[in-house]
Amino acid sequence: MLTPWRVVNMHLGDTLGGYSFFNETHDERLDAPRYIDHGEVTAEVFSPTSRILEINSKSGLYPLYAAYSIYRSRLALSSSTQIISPDAIERQKEEHLRLWDKTLAENLFIVCKTPMAKSITRRTLAGFRKAKVNTRHFEDLIN
Repeated sequence: MLTPWRVVNMHLGDTLGGYSFFNETHDERLDAPRYIDHGEVTAEVFSPTSRILEINSKSGLYPLYAAYSIYRSRLALSSSTQIISPDAIERQKEEHLRLWDKTLAENLFIVCKTPMAKSITRRTLAGFRKAKVNTRHFEDLIN
């Protein structure tokens, strides 16, 4: 059973905080995510130095929520430049993508039950790009 994106936002937003893509009652999507702050818990879990292990990813939505929240922490720490030219816009896009890829490579570690779940999770997090995503599938995980 796949967990709907709304429920992922509800679970993680209510327990850990971070960036939720739904309103406070989780019945309406937002145009821009809202930040939910549970103090130290949120700051520690979604810091740029966190390491998160997802032990049963099927679609990658739980890691996506975590990745986005950590990415936003990284973005807040990076130097922001004022956009004034098309070149500056392109550089900013490249920097944002670099920070996203850094988050995937350094902060998320994902175990999937099946090769298909591994493929879907990877696609959810990195699309069709060659970014490093730490997903693993073990043929006989129990042994």
